[in-house]
Amino acid sequence: LSSAVADIKEFGAVGVTGVDDTAAIQAALDAIDNQGGGIVQVPPGTYEITRLTLGDHTWLRGAGAHASILKNTQTSANHGMVTNKNQTDGNTNLKVTDLTLHRTVNVSATGNFNEAIYFKSSKYIWIDRNRVIGAATGTNNTNTKGISCEGCTYIWIRGNVLYNIGDNSIAINWSGVRSDGFAHVTDNVMELNGSPSWVHSGVVVTADHCVVSRNIMVTNFTSSPTNAVEIGSAVDDVIVTNNRTKNSGLVVMLSGTNILIDSNTTDGAISLNAQTTNIERVTITNNILAGALAHISVRAMNDPQTTSHVLVAHNSISGSTHATRPAMLSEGTVSKLSVIGNYAHDNNNGGFALPA
Repeated sequence: LSSAVADIKEFGAVGVTGVDDTAAIQAALDAIDNQGGGIVQVPPGTYEITRLTLGDHTWLRGAGAHASILKNTQTSANHGMVTNKNQTDGNTNLKVTDLTLHRTVNVSATGNFNEAIYFKSSKYIWIDRNRVIGAATGTNNTNTKGISCEGCTYIWIRGNVLYNIGDNSIAINWSGVRSDGFAHVTDNVMELNGSPSWVHSGVVVTADHCVVSRNIMVTNFTSSPTNAVEIGSAVDDVIVTNNRTKNSGLVVMLSGTNILIDSNTTDGAISLNAQTTNIERVTITNNILAGALAHISVRAMNDPQTTSHVLVAHNSISGSTHATRPAMLSEGTVSKLSVIGNYAHDNNNGGFALPA
């Protein structure tokens, strides 16, 4: 990033309720883009916007998440309150920090849309210390996303708080062709205050070479299909470590290879179930699962998909009140499963149900 700095108020942003500041803030972003990059400063205030686009080497910087607020009141679906200009070839060096991004209207549509931050086909991305607030409430669960990087690489998403995002809080996806994410998603807090009918994943990973660490996922309901991490699309090389979940599953894995799930704490489940492609070479170690839905499932229930080369070792599983599942379950086309040194106690439906 260059040393150029543009304050949005110098370009006409006023931060007054009912006044759309999109054009003024975009003018500041374009001015920085025309200079080859720099910082666009968002001073304290609440600024109503529709959609902002960032060029190369641009840092959109607030004065703190509780001070600088970008509010979106649109009633139609779109891709991103903040996004990048060139979504065909991508942009480089994009940074968004120290802001609140707040969607105030719950928009229903089909597919992926209404992200707070949406970057596509870009590289070198930093998204730090933001607060993202969704509009999903009660039983109204939309497909809105929080932070989404599609077909991007070299990504740092850290220190953000995401609240009431209807679908996925954070997504690292590939687009069209497989991509190397090289993403680190760390130290984020994801909170849902909604309905048990919500189907939500805190972090979705379908791009290769990603680390998901030290995040917290909390919901206010004790029984739902919500998971902190979802892994799929035949992803390769993902590490999930030192995360904490409350009233939520830890990991649901649908396909992939070379996955490490280590040293996490959850009151929910770790679930492997090969669906669209095979699951291979997964290590599940040193996790603490303690709570009503605590269990580990290693499955392959969609023929001809298989799950193989799985190590489950040195995990603690306790306190499950699940009506049918034991602490450790394996079923379907599962092979080369090693279960070593795990500790299961006080579970309603027993300890281990493994193939002969």
